[in-house]
This record gives sequence, structure tokens and C-alpha cells, in this order.
Amino acid sequence: TVSPPIELYHPVFARFFTNIKNLDLKVPISVVQRTAKLMEAASQISTIEKQRERSTRILLSDLLGYGLCQGVNHDKTSADHIAITPRSIDPPEVALIFLGEEKSELGSSGEPSVQGVLSYASFWSDPSVRPSLY
Repeated sequence: TVSPPIELYHPVFARFFTNIKNLDLKVPISVVQRTAKLMEAASQISTIEKQRERSTRILLSDLLGYGLCQGVNHDKTSADHIAITPRSIDPPEVALIFLGEEKSELGSSGEPSVQGVLSYASFWSDPSVRPSLY
């Protein structure tokens, strides 16, 4: 089966696909430097996931401009890195703006892309973070 193009869900994806093809795109040097630091840290061999998480969380937070923390979902699963922001609507709610999963080494403790998807679904299935429909 083939899913619809991701660009249909939000225009940011269409912008991303346009920008990656643009050889003249001007990326701020600070973004390039922060990305290089993150990639260097993430490429280090690590046998202890928690050690890697601490260093990359700081670098990732600096790159994204959001404070990150480990999140625990209502079903007791946890995501390695999350950023949430409150939304001042009535009733108040929070929005998950970033979720990241990290592993010490590929294949060592599960598949991070699958865990990320499941953690994302778990976050949004929690009734306490969604506005009431009643």
C-alpha cells in the first residue's frame, strides 16, 4: 500500500522538499554549526543510551530553540526527547512540537522510528492533552 504524500498533511513538508532541492538556499551559519555539533555527537559509538541522550539533548535543544526533556506518556511509555508548548485556548491544552527517540547503537534496543510513532500516538491519545469535544 502507498500512503498519500506527506505534503498533503501540512505545508511545511512541501516547503522542506522545495528547499532541499534549492542549491542557492542560504542556511544561517549558526544552524550549520549547531547541526555539525549534533551530528558529531550522535555519530559517536555509545553503549549506554542515557549517556548519549544527555549530550544530544542539549545540542538538539540548542539547534531547535526549545527546551527538551524526557516525556512519560499516560500508558507509562516514554520518549527520549520531547518539547511541548502550552496553548492558551479554552479549554487550555498542550501541543507536542517535537518528539525524538534515540538509541545507543542501531539495533541494540528497539527501532527508534517505530518507538517514536507509538510514543507520538500515545501522547495524543491521552485525553488530558486534547481539548474536550463536549
